[in-house]
Amino acid sequence: MRQFDIQAIQQKLLDLAKRVGEEQSKRMLEVAREAADSVGNAVHTGGELTPDKFLEVFRRIEMDFDPETLEPAPGFVWVMHPETAATVVPKIKEWEKDPEFNAQYSAIINTKREEWRDREASRKLVD
Repeated sequence: MRQFDIQAIQQKLLDLAKRVGEEQSKRMLEVAREAADSVGNAVHTGGELTPDKFLEVFRRIEMDFDPETLEPAPGFVWVMHPETAATVVPKIKEWEKDPEFNAQYSAIINTKREEWRDREASRKLVD
């Protein structure tokens, strides 16, 4: 360093932190993809998300429910690129208007609720 320039140093550190964060995010998603693929839990859309593929995601995940309301517990999130979300979210909103889609979704949620009840009923409590 020929001259001490605090602003240049700060900018370099910010750029470095941004690159490190981007690489960590990419790696985290790679590890998640590899884990899902290794156990057969990945749903490959072939580039186009369809209602059937969307519902398949819900068939493959384990869900928890609020014990009082029996509604899905908060905490489930979708992670996707903003450009992907801009394409997918309007499709999902359109599918939600379809009674057949809603019936299939409700059936999946009911099945998941029963699976959750079975898991809860078979839990062993610590003495």
